[in-house]
Amino acid sequence: MRRLNTLLNGLVLVGLVVAGYMILVRTQQTPPPADDPWFQANVVDQPGLVLVKFGAEWCGPCRRMEPELDQLETSLAGRGSVVRVDVTQHQDLARHYGVSSIPRLIVFDHGQVLASRVGFVDSKQLYDWVTSLEPASTPGGNQEKLPLVVENGEKLPVIVDGQGLPVVVGN
Repeated sequence: MRRLNTLLNGLVLVGLVVAGYMILVRTQQTPPPADDPWFQANVVDQPGLVLVKFGAEWCGPCRRMEPELDQLETSLAGRGSVVRVDVTQHQDLARHYGVSSIPRLIVFDHGQVLASRVGFVDSKQLYDWVTSLEPASTPGGNQEKLPLVVENGEKLPVIVDGQGLPVVVGN
């Protein structure tokens, strides 16, 4: 009986791994929706990388990410943009990209998926993740893009907030 349980647990685990892989591969190979002018204008036709956050107003982690996304957009300074998609208003788009958990973050380059992740991420992690995906040919691509301050022996990137004050990214 113990061997049967071990075998069944192994099969379930393999099934979950395969399903997760298929979702990841499907998402990264999914072309942009051809009949969605909003997506075309806000994601496909945008210069640089576009981070799309799939979320909803009723989702606590999604709401908590809003200031983090604002900081990221400021720190990208024209090299990329952030787009928010409410899954209750854009159900077809969410379904198209296999969004089943939110907040779901997908980075696009001219409509092609570069990377995807699920869950809350602070602004420093977002910045590191998105800029690591920039092509080396992008001006400043894959290089440190923010001024650094040293705090407690650690180098931290700094951005300027809407009032012109320096803010350590991730704090």
